[in-house]
Amino acid sequence: MLGKKCEAFFSVATMERFAFHTFLGKGKAFSVGYTQNLFHKFSQVFALQIDSSCPACSIKPIYYTTVTIDVPYFGEIIQTAVFCKKCGYKHSDIIITAVNEPIRYEYPITSEKDMFVRVVRSSSGTISIPEIGATVEPGPISECFVSNIEGVLERIKNVTEDIDTENREKKKEIVERIEKIRNGKEKATLIIDDPLGNSAIIGKKAKKRKLTDDEIKKLKTGMIVFDMGVRKK
Repeated sequence: MLGKKCEAFFSVATMERFAFHTFLGKGKAFSVGYTQNLFHKFSQVFALQIDSSCPACSIKPIYYTTVTIDVPYFGEIIQTAVFCKKCGYKHSDIIITAVNEPIRYEYPITSEKDMFVRVVRSSSGTISIPEIGATVEPGPISECFVSNIEGVLERIKNVTEDIDTENREKKKEIVERIEKIRNGKEKATLIIDDPLGNSAIIGKKAKKRKLTDDEIKKLKTGMIVFDMGVRKK
């Protein structure tokens, strides 16, 4: 089994520690610093204290950080994070700096090597794996992530295991099939639909096309959902 790789450039928690403890923790309202990203390149981090109420607890202030990252073979992205020291509220997102059209990415998962393929999912991206009936839809508390295919499968597996359902056999089947996909013993297709074009699958086998107007209209908001009528192998 392939070992898990570092999942993100900067998690919300990492950006919070960097911004608050290094700069804002010293009472500064605005700060700039540098840190290294996943590709060992230095990236500039901006940290800003905002005199606005937290959307969760209504306490002021809230903190906002941004970091610009140059992703090899892909381009520049900006990862943002908003957090509240009082209640712990956090929200992050990813913005691709290039002007993008509504996009669909498809990637055929056929072997263990595909687990290392990079996945960029913004808060507007919908992830689906039709073969196991899984869909990850954006919602009010939806957060972005920069991961790989193995990380996406692990997220879906964890949510599946936490689902409270009477159909335990079907739940067990989904978890087992996710493991087979991770180990290259079952083929599947990873799909990302993003009406804002801020998500991507970065790999040689990845195919992309513009979303149609009808496809955009069908995109929903919500939590991770499962079609329990899973397709048979």
